[in-house]
Amino acid sequence: MSPDTSHREDVEGLVGAYLRGQESRVDAERILVGVRLKSSTQAGTQGRRSSSRMTRAAARWTAAAAAVVMIGFIWTFRQSTAHAEAVKLVREAREALEKTPSDRAYRIQIDLAPRAAEKSPFLAALATYDCRLWTRSNRFWIEGRHAGHVWSWGRDSLRHVWVAPARDLGLDFPPETVPEPLDEALDLFSFDLDAILHLLATDFDVAPLGKGSDAASDVTRIRGTPRSDRPRPRLRSITVEIDDRTKIVRQVVLSRLKDGSPVGEVSFTFDRAESQPDAVYQLATHLDPDAPVRGPDQRLRRRRELVRFFGSLLLKGE
Repeated sequence: MSPDTSHREDVEGLVGAYLRGQESRVDAERILVGVRLKSSTQAGTQGRRSSSRMTRAAARWTAAAAAVVMIGFIWTFRQSTAHAEAVKLVREAREALEKTPSDRAYRIQIDLAPRAAEKSPFLAALATYDCRLWTRSNRFWIEGRHAGHVWSWGRDSLRHVWVAPARDLGLDFPPETVPEPLDEALDLFSFDLDAILHLLATDFDVAPLGKGSDAASDVTRIRGTPRSDRPRPRLRSITVEIDDRTKIVRQVVLSRLKDGSPVGEVSFTFDRAESQPDAVYQLATHLDPDAPVRGPDQRLRRRRELVRFFGSLLLKGE
């Protein structure tokens, strides 16, 4: 064996002995336990960090949800309070109404929806007239004036509808014989303030809209819409203006419907309250003493005169 070979074997023997010595000092099981413990510690730390982040996120969502609930509660409370205040004012107006004369006069303004005007030129013609209304419960009479043309119609205590195209002619219609165009007009002009206030207080969702159009007056505007469980096929909404001091209803705006489509708005502005004789709601009061009256016994002549009256409204309303 050469010296180089002997020397290399000695070196390798020494290295091998050193490695075996190091191996005898290493506890593999202890190292494995340490590695597992470290891994577990790191996972726990990461889990706690993740859990902490989830906790903070949950806290933020909880706070946001609480804020939403609080806002909803405040909004609901305010809506409920506003509704209660509006109903209270409506009831006070109804109480004040009972203390005033039952006969009241109103100025009428008609604002028809565009399509309604196209479908019903008769109602569009009526909108051009200066109309005044006297009413007592379900009785009323209306006078219309335009370009020298004066007419009147109304409903008496027997619910007969009457028309006076002029003072020299009268038309009388029992309730079951009222033709459709006239019935549409009557529906448009129909006005019973006590019944309206009752609807607002019991069957409608109501809310205050603020002060009236006249900034100098102490008037509160209230709007009511039919409740979903109590629909009104001919009525979209009711808006009233009530004097805060006297509780007098200064104005009523009825938003009308027909077959689910808007017809228009009819405004009734209070003029005065003053007792009237029963006769003012009857046809005879609005005719000359010798004027003929076409009734159920003259249906053809009555129809002819009504068509002529409608035609005159259309011609003068253009």
